[in-house]
Amino acid sequence: MDTVRVMKLFLPSRRHFCVRGFSVLGILLLLVSVSAPLPVLAQVSFGGRVTFQDPICQGPPFVPVAMEFIIAQPLPEGTGAIPVPLMWPLGLVTFQNGPPTHIGQNILGKWWGWFPCILWIWVPCGLSVCPYPIIKGGGGIIIYNGSGL
Repeated sequence: MDTVRVMKLFLPSRRHFCVRGFSVLGILLLLVSVSAPLPVLAQVSFGGRVTFQDPICQGPPFVPVAMEFIIAQPLPEGTGAIPVPLMWPLGLVTFQNGPPTHIGQNILGKWWGWFPCILWIWVPCGLSVCPYPIIKGGGGIIIYNGSGL
């Protein structure tokens, strides 16, 4: 076998634009994706009156992990309110009054991301019963909050 054929087998051709095994397009995509802002980490302010409260939101089967709230966030100039679903994770450190305890209570703070509100039920499966998740809703995860009395 002559040397030219051996070099063609082991060396990448110029038309692939390879730099030691990485394509230029792959490196460019990696740089763009790393330098792009991460919108998931953006914190969003909220504030309003609690209009709905669901204390039973479970994570792993039958383990309570959060409470779901829906607040009415007022629009500017008194033109109405937007319902905002929020999740208060159990164990979250809050300000003096703790988490909201009743409907009509005022709450404000910051949230980010989304968390599902799940209810687990038992369903028959074969000769036994198995846990089955029902997604009841969900909302933004509260990072910190303050609530009125």
